[in-house]
Amino acid sequence: MHPMRFGRAQFLALAVMLLCVSGCGGDDTPPLGEVSGTITLDGEPLEGVIVVFKPESGRAATGTTDASGQYTLEFSYQVPGCKVGANKVHLEWPLGATNAKVLPSRYTTTSELTADVKSGENTLDFKLESDAATKGKKQVIPD
Repeated sequence: MHPMRFGRAQFLALAVMLLCVSGCGGDDTPPLGEVSGTITLDGEPLEGVIVVFKPESGRAATGTTDASGQYTLEFSYQVPGCKVGANKVHLEWPLGATNAKVLPSRYTTTSELTADVKSGENTLDFKLESDAATKGKKQVIPD
């Protein structure tokens, strides 16, 4: 066999390798909308809370509020956005959070919050109110 000639097996192996290297699998990222906004509780910015947008199917997008209550969602590491469509929204404190305000369950475990994310930019603010059982109370989230 001439050293420069490829047989059928070598050609197939090379073709498969080139297809894999070129990313023939495609991108599995669904259509995303950029989402940011502000979370307040009783008119005050809610700092350090994780904001979770969960679509009916697929990956949730998350963000964390800063000192002014502002958040920006990420679909995955360094991929901004959230899956377009209807999303359930809930809040959760990170493990080890200190000075965390007690949030009514209607914003956490049994959240009533929803958002319809469109393609493009979305500004979604949530003005939350405490209930009688949670107003002014703080908690420490264990590690």
